Amino acid sequence: MKKALGFLIVGLLAFTLVGCESKDWSGKYEVTNEKLDDSGIMYVNVKVEGVTDEDSLKSFIKDFKAKNSEYTAHDSLFIKIDDGGKLSNYKVANTAKGSAQTGLDKNTEAFEYKE
Repeated sequence: MKKALGFLIVGLLAFTLVGCESKDWSGKYEVTNEKLDDSGIMYVNVKVEGVTDEDSLKSFIKDFKAKNSEYTAHDSLFIKIDDGGKLSNYKVANTAKGSAQTGLDKNTEAFEYKE
């Protein structure tokens, strides 16, 4: 009985935490430019529709990274996000070298939403 109650509590907690994550992003995007330089930095420019606030920017980034692993497999990644003239930015340091390239700690990401 105690085991069943424990599983129920863990299940409810997991369900609650999943509900707190950012919503799925459903807009459209197009990669307009990409460049991998000799030092392992990947630069990507993306034109998007539907990034209207910080939450939708986070959702876009999560979706983009999940669907485009060829861009995330480098020391660092910089994305310039153009939503109709609003330019937001994202960067991530995937390695110690990427940390030096971005100014972030290893395995850390940062974004800037611009209205």
